[in-house]
Amino acid sequence: MGLHRTAIRQATRDALASASRFRGFTEILGWSQSVDAETLPVYGFSTPREVSGATDYDAHQRRVELKCKFVRMGEDDIEDQIDLDADAAETAILPVMRAAYLNAEVVQTESQVSGEGKMRVGTVEITFSILLHTDMPA
Repeated sequence: MGLHRTAIRQATRDALASASRFRGFTEILGWSQSVDAETLPVYGFSTPREVSGATDYDAHQRRVELKCKFVRMGEDDIEDQIDLDADAAETAILPVMRAAYLNAEVVQTESQVSGEGKMRVGTVEITFSILLHTDMPA
């Protein structure tokens, strides 16, 4: 049943790996591990939530939440850098989802900066909502 979520994660992986902005980033799988400063910059993504319902007797409408998180070190311009990360993620992911006939949109972007001087860490998390239709489970 979760193959559509697997396909969304693989499409996201491919999109981010091909985006020049994220060359040099390390992919963290599901944020299951802690990240130290030497590992940065990193990104990860997950599909933590799905809402579904029947649209008729043999079809399901599913809305999958895709969360992408980017963390990097920076200085005074760290907020600008994570804004550029968010823009690059949208630019990479949305066309890939739409090419797979998935209706995708950004529904939330959250950012956070911590630390001071050269030890500032910026985090941006983008939440996408992806709408798709599947056959009714047997």
